[in-house]
Amino acid sequence: MINKNYLNNLEKLKEHFLKNKSLILYEFFNDYETIKNKILNLKYSREYDPIKFSYSKSEFKINYEILEFLDKLLDVKINDNFEAYCFNWKDYTILCDKIKHEKGINVIIDFTDDWDFNYGGSIVYTDGSGNYTKIEPSGNTLIIFDIDNNKRFVQYINNLAKSKSRYFILGSFKY
Repeated sequence: MINKNYLNNLEKLKEHFLKNKSLILYEFFNDYETIKNKILNLKYSREYDPIKFSYSKSEFKINYEILEFLDKLLDVKINDNFEAYCFNWKDYTILCDKIKHEKGINVIIDFTDDWDFNYGGSIVYTDGSGNYTKIEPSGNTLIIFDIDNNKRFVQYINNLAKSKSRYFILGSFKY
């Protein structure tokens, strides 16, 4: 399931994450299309609060092999605390000052193929002082980001996306 190159280089990946506070692994799954089809066929329910967010969400049980990989990589016991998200035209999340800055890790597994950055839908982390990290959609990619007092939002998906959808799985873990 997981690309063997990543399994065989776990210590190097761990060093990179500890040094940089983030890690992006492309071509993460060997059987990506099978996993992607499961994500696309989940039953999503609409979540909407016009002042805060608009998207669809589904519960998702992550595979044991992925949990074990993350446990070893991060030296943290990762529980199955993941949800699948689908963003379409007019979907977004907004930064909210009521949410406190926290320390923790976000794990994102992206299933968005053939996406143009002009559509919007990027995941953006910001520390509130003008510094930000923008994560563009990229299918078959695992992203691990140490949120270390950053907040996250998903950019508005505009009309250029037409009928295309942005799919990803997100897990948030405190340490």
